[in-house]
Amino acid sequence: MTQKHTKPKGKKMANIARPSQAKTKSTTKSPSRSTRKKQSSFTAWLSKHRQPVIVISFAVVFATIGVALLSHSSAAVPGASGVTYNVWTWNIAGEKINKGKTTTGVTRTAANSIVSRDVQLASINEICKDQYNDVVKRLKNAKWSNASRFSYFAMAVKTKSSCRGHGGGNAIFVKAGLSNVTVTKLADDIAKERRNLVCAMIGKTSDTFCTTHITIQTNLVKLTATDTPQPANVVQLAQVNAKLEQYYNSGRRVIIAGDFNSQPSYGRLNGWYAPSVSTPANGNNSGAYREIDDLDARCPGYGERTENTNDKATPCPSGSKIDLIFFRENLVSSYSADALTISNNCSGRACSDHDILTGHVTFK
Repeated sequence: MTQKHTKPKGKKMANIARPSQAKTKSTTKSPSRSTRKKQSSFTAWLSKHRQPVIVISFAVVFATIGVALLSHSSAAVPGASGVTYNVWTWNIAGEKINKGKTTTGVTRTAANSIVSRDVQLASINEICKDQYNDVVKRLKNAKWSNASRFSYFAMAVKTKSSCRGHGGGNAIFVKAGLSNVTVTKLADDIAKERRNLVCAMIGKTSDTFCTTHITIQTNLVKLTATDTPQPANVVQLAQVNAKLEQYYNSGRRVIIAGDFNSQPSYGRLNGWYAPSVSTPANGNNSGAYREIDDLDARCPGYGERTENTNDKATPCPSGSKIDLIFFRENLVSSYSADALTISNNCSGRACSDHDILTGHVTFK
């Protein structure tokens, strides 16, 4: 069923292997073995640190300080060549706008969009626990997935005043089923939300899907006593980037979607975007990743807005973009994206202050 709020704004499609697309020519080059093992300068300072990680088995929970303990499960196989994933992400403002309720229409809108667009990988940020449960119920009723376990919720904030006292956080939904869920705690900031990175293997493969919600806070933090203090948002971005590179070096292909609270033009994302992204709206990049909407013809290197704000500091007339879907440039052959107009069918008002970002990613 097609939703009223999902009117396309003009889908962008690109095959990054085509030489006719000058901005993406370098995406056809595979790195050498030595290059593959190098970390970007953005994360080099972090490489000596062990991140606090909780790794979840659906039977047993292991938690140690600075040590990841993976439960034994069926061996994952490498993802298939040429496989395409339909990806979707939305910050639903579960508490801020929807007050933790499941009756505003936001959970119905989210579930309907996931189902109607045949989404295979979905993430939701700022979702209250009750709202997560309702989305899961709706997806089950729609028979969206045949997997016995296709979703995971990671608590990020739980106070008496948030989400009707039941807490909120980040959630991922994987149509093929998920396994080996890992929740990585990110650097502390002065906000009540305890930021995290949530990742899981897709189906029976080692392909991995992640989500995160990066802080807006700039208070200085450091992970060890010898570190140079850095803004909290910069440190969290570095932690997430380092974790993805760790997965890559172990042979896993990763897609991450979420609210990064950073525009593509911001310097703190220079260590994410690959140098092949070099446009007036986004340059000086040194990373290894492409973002699903960075080929948007209306604002190359940036993409369509995903945030309903009057921020005048954006380099593009469409507005601010802070919801992003990243993947490693050398692993992908094509991708496309679309940001969807926010539905106004949530108790007579906009369902969120963020747009849904969706699209496809095809691995080589």
